[in-house]
Formats: sequence, C-alpha cells, structure tokens
Amino acid sequence: MNSTDTTGGWRWHLRALLAKRRWQPTCAALAQWLEEQPQAGDTLVLIGPSAGWMMQTPWLSRYRYIEAFDLDPNAEGLFRLRHGRLLKRGGVNLRFHRTDAFDDLDRILTEYPKATLFFDNVLGQQIYRFRDDLPALERRLNTLSRQLAGRHWGSIHDWMSGPARANQAPDIVAQHVLDLTVTPSGYRLGDRTLSPERCAQELMAPLAAHGVWQDHLSSGIFPPGISIRLIPWAFLPGHWHWLQAGWVRGSGD
Repeated sequence: MNSTDTTGGWRWHLRALLAKRRWQPTCAALAQWLEEQPQAGDTLVLIGPSAGWMMQTPWLSRYRYIEAFDLDPNAEGLFRLRHGRLLKRGGVNLRFHRTDAFDDLDRILTEYPKATLFFDNVLGQQIYRFRDDLPALERRLNTLSRQLAGRHWGSIHDWMSGPARANQAPDIVAQHVLDLTVTPSGYRLGDRTLSPERCAQELMAPLAAHGVWQDHLSSGIFPPGISIRLIPWAFLPGHWHWLQAGWVRGSGD
C-alpha cells in the first residue's frame, strides 16, 4: 500500500537491500515482538508489506491464508522472492492485491470479517501521501482504532524520525527498546505518565539526536490501555527513526 513515488518503488527496495546489515538489529527486535503476539484465526491481512523486508517468514507461516495489499507494482514479486518458497512449503496460501488498502479499509474489513490485520510500517508514512491536509490525516489516524473496533490487529509504524549521532553498534537497538502503555493523555512509563511531546524529548538523548525531527502523526493510533514497544531504527547513516509497535486483541480474545 506504499505510495510508490515517496515510500515505495525501486528506490525503496534498493535502499532496503543495501541497508540489510544496518537494519538487522531492528529487524531482530521486530521479530521478537511479533513472536510475542497472540494469534487469532488462520487469515492474515497484510497492509503495506512491500517486499516484507523487515518481517520474518516463521511469523508469517503461522497463518494458512495471507491477503497482502500494496500499491507498489514491485512488491509482490520481491515479497515472493523473499518469503514465497518457505510459505508455500508450509502450506500458506499467499495472494497479493494492488490496491489502496488505507482508503479501501471498510471494504476489506467487510470482505475478511474474521481476519487478523497487520499494518506493516505504512501508517507513519501517510504524512507523505497526505501532506496537503495533515490535520485531516491526523484525525483519520486517531479514529483508526474505532474503525477497527472488535478486530484483532497490530501495527508497526514510524513515530518520530530525524538526525542523530548514535553509534550504530549492533547492540544499541536492543539497549534502547522501550515498553510503555498508552494512556488518554500520552504514555505510562513505570510510575510516570508522559505526554507524547515529553516522551519524545526523553528518547532523543539515547540516540544523540540533534536538529529538527519529524513527527509522523502516529501517536494517537492505539487506544488507551494498549501496551506498545518503541524500537530505534538506523534508517540511514546519521538518520534514525523511533518505531512504535502495538497489538490490539479482538473482542473474541
């Protein structure tokens, strides 16, 4: 579901391929987080998976059916190249749909009423697609959990990004992974409640952040009470992201 002119296309895939070693610690942290999440049902709807650069095949193999939605015309072939052989060996039925799942979400929810949904690093990228009306986008993201009420769903997405001087040693990601709980006004960390702005300020120091950081308007995606994990990502040399990962259990769990 990536916008191919800004967050998808061959430029993105080449970047991901060349950054494989630098991204590995973040991919490992994501893999661990996904393995910790409960499974519900046998169908997974993947929204914006691209080539699945940051996902691990064993987690995908939990499901019997995978319905993947991505606008990038290159996504399916590369995804199948990376994950297809092992998924097929495991009996997983994979189908790709080239459509805008973010705009077509109501139809998808109706078509797959019992499926688990996973937004793969796509919700934080919407600021580039809807840059002409960011307030409307923020309202849309903040009401997403109501749209998905009763469903089993998760998301990993950009929260903040910007320049930083952090050492890209392999263990720096694991050292700074942080678990919080969403509250009506921000996040709870231990016995403290932090606003999104205060939380962001405290996360800048571990990465030696400097300059101007981008807010991806994703702090209101998860409803209060949900546990989330913040994971640093060395996206480019000298440019880091904080990823926000969360999982919402459906009403039947």
